[in-house]
Amino acid sequence: MVEDDVLRDRMLLALDGANLGVFDWNSRENTFYFSPTYKAILGYQDHELDNSYNSWEGLMHPEDVQTALEVFRGQSQGEATGFEFELRIFHNNGELRDILLKRNVICNGAGKPARVVGISQD
Repeated sequence: MVEDDVLRDRMLLALDGANLGVFDWNSRENTFYFSPTYKAILGYQDHELDNSYNSWEGLMHPEDVQTALEVFRGQSQGEATGFEFELRIFHNNGELRDILLKRNVICNGAGKPARVVGISQD
């Protein structure tokens, strides 16, 4: 639908203009997506960072990995749908950055968590 395409384009322009990265975890299929802006915030070009949890975990400060796992584990158990937290993630240049993540849990028709979608901000 043309209206949906226009709305999507506007949202992407707004997110890029605000320098907000997007992430999406489909827990049913265990697939990840990190937008090019998300990767750019961390100093990477789109092709330089895989869309996988392992890539993301590999960039986290070791002390923050457990926090990330607890947040996503809580999601899979159906805890609060919206959540905000900060992680220390290594930029491509080696600097440690505080990244704010805001996420929302999307449930399927049976009320079970199916996806975690959110934004990241440096």
